[in-house]
Amino acid sequence: RACLEGALRILRNRIEQADAELVTDLPPQDLFLAADMVQLEQVLVNLVGNACDVLVNQPNRRIEVSARACGADVVLEVHDSGPGIPQQNLKKVFDPFFTTTENGLGLGLSISHTIAQRLGGSLTAGNAAVGGAVFTLTLAAWPESVAAGG
Repeated sequence: RACLEGALRILRNRIEQADAELVTDLPPQDLFLAADMVQLEQVLVNLVGNACDVLVNQPNRRIEVSARACGADVVLEVHDSGPGIPQQNLKKVFDPFFTTTENGLGLGLSISHTIAQRLGGSLTAGNAAVGGAVFTLTLAAWPESVAAGG
């Protein structure tokens, strides 16, 4: 929770400039990850920041960030209400320097993917059935939080 709150503080102005509605769906208990907080915050900043970028000129501007325990893992999802990711780009979104935005460097998702792998987890991209893109970050939960039920 603290890591997400830190990322959202960093992005407060970008979220406001995008005029986006931010919705969080978090369990009542904190989820603990076996991960470096700074690196995790960087991934969240990249994912939510990209969601802000794709919402420009969209009629509905909504970003949903959710987290849940899933076995021995914690799954975090960032889902936006933008146009989604074209099928031909799904395999390229994590490639260094791949970008679809005018001012993008194409490094944020590549760095985030590398961080997820270094932390022993995964970062995947897809399109939600209801529309928009969804990025799913899966990382190992801190063992004590798994033993405590979440």
